[in-house]
Amino acid sequence: MGLATKLRSGLVAKPFIFRSLRAMRMHQPCPESIVPPLSVPDRPLRIAFLGECMIELSDLAASDGRVAMGVAGDTLNGAIYLSRCLSGTSHSVDYLTALGTDQLSDRMIAFMEGEGVGAGHIVRRTDRLPGIYAIELDEAGERSFRYWRSQSAARTMLDEGGLTDDAFQAFDVLVLSAITLAILSQGARHRLVHARRAKEGAAQPLRC
Repeated sequence: MGLATKLRSGLVAKPFIFRSLRAMRMHQPCPESIVPPLSVPDRPLRIAFLGECMIELSDLAASDGRVAMGVAGDTLNGAIYLSRCLSGTSHSVDYLTALGTDQLSDRMIAFMEGEGVGAGHIVRRTDRLPGIYAIELDEAGERSFRYWRSQSAARTMLDEGGLTDDAFQAFDVLVLSAITLAILSQGARHRLVHARRAKEGAAQPLRC
């Protein structure tokens, strides 16, 4: 099944664009070969990515002791890149997750909006914080990752007071990844499937 067909059908799909955060920071343009298929639908599409975005810490060995801080995550990277590809079209890209009410969460939302990704449906938790990960480099330049995310706000995005069924049904296409499913409880996964299948006209099977 081609990309354009998947977009029209509203299937939940694995992110189809993978770019590193470094490439994102370089504002790498969208390849021309990707743009035509995304322009095929004859009506504006509302596309949402569902997942966990985190604070990224890098340059841990900086001589002045100041690490670099960024915002990243597999689904967020995909949402940003797709938003760039769709710039100038009538299609829209949103991000669905849960964050805290702290200043770091505020900065993450501002970052998304600055990239043209809608953040109006993001849940804000007063008792949770965003996840954090650090990138370490060994002498050979190989990367390793350290995570602090077991109690992140994103894990509660489908819990009581979280994302509503209406939020899911508002979008034509919902994109998630295996990581999204891994951080959700079994009950939350079932609710997600039910919400999408209840969407009017969504007759296609749910896939990831």
